Amino acid sequence: MSNLTVNKNETQCNDECRSNCAGTPSADVWESQAGYQLEIEVPGAASDDIDVSLDDQVLTVVAKVQSAVNDGFTPVYTEYRTEDLRRRFRLPDDVNDDGIEASVRNGVLRVSVPKREAAQPKKIAIKSG
Repeated sequence: MSNLTVNKNETQCNDECRSNCAGTPSADVWESQAGYQLEIEVPGAASDDIDVSLDDQVLTVVAKVQSAVNDGFTPVYTEYRTEDLRRRFRLPDDVNDDGIEASVRNGVLRVSVPKREAAQPKKIAIKSG
């Protein structure tokens, strides 16, 4: 069972933060013996517009989403998000902070979080005699 904590409500809007509120992107998290894999939706965000940071075992993803501006047109109706996206994940103590890697492709940010070697199961050889 994973000790990685996902708190979606931590970044949802309330009346006090409407002016600078961040949206909450969808995310999937998987665990293997070697580590964790996170996939976070960041539609419309380029790699330069995404910040991934780790502070006190909390992995924070912030993506700045720009709306497409069509010259000569005035928006009549829009549904595309133009707000910043923010998501936080509390990582367990068994992760290797130095090995975290992130990449973005087709609007999906993939973050690989390896476990420390000591946290991974090991096969113990049995000596005879």
